[in-house]
Amino acid sequence: MLKYEKEHEKAAFKELSGKEKLDHIWTYYKGFIIGGILLLLFGAWSLNHYIFNPPKQDSLAIGAVSSRYLDLMDTETSDTLNLMLPTLSDKRHQITIYDLLMTHDADQNSYYNSQRLFMMVAAESLDVLIGDEEMMKALGQADLLLNLEDFVTNEEKAHFDLIQVEVTTETDELGRVTGSKGPYPLILHIGTNPVLQHKFGSQDLYLGVVGNTPHPEAAHELLAYLMTLE
Repeated sequence: MLKYEKEHEKAAFKELSGKEKLDHIWTYYKGFIIGGILLLLFGAWSLNHYIFNPPKQDSLAIGAVSSRYLDLMDTETSDTLNLMLPTLSDKRHQITIYDLLMTHDADQNSYYNSQRLFMMVAAESLDVLIGDEEMMKALGQADLLLNLEDFVTNEEKAHFDLIQVEVTTETDELGRVTGSKGPYPLILHIGTNPVLQHKFGSQDLYLGVVGNTPHPEAAHELLAYLMTLE
């Protein structure tokens, strides 16, 4: 009986018009069709994303931090750095600048970006921080920056001023500092230069290396390039 019913259904299907066949297929098999299409689309996206055009990885991740001003639309700074530091920029790698504006406003930029900054440091996703003196000293006090005494080269020490910062070790219930250690050389005064001005405007800039930077040699390459701009 079952075999007869299947043969009867096949014969009935053959008698349907083209549109009726399509309607029949869609009615009974649309779940499989939709699933198949989604699977094909996911497979095509995966091939493109992971094989043919994978996203570039950061060879040097720079956090632009400022309590004053950042040009959030600027791409010229990162484009110039990638052009001028070819050893850090290829088909799979690039220099990336992450905007971390710390202004106190209705959009709560300071709170959001400070949390984002700490999460990126914890994930070892940042190498260098550049910003105004107030922000960079605050980040040094928060023990996010590398002690530069043994990190920077003699040439870098001769070119940039090393700034000493005390690291906070204890605070009271109101957040006031009750204990500290240091001071340690945590930030470099890099001044202003025509490349970074696109991002920071005319601010007097300071640079610190993140304590757990995954790309310390790339930080040296950046410093070597900045020395050529003065």
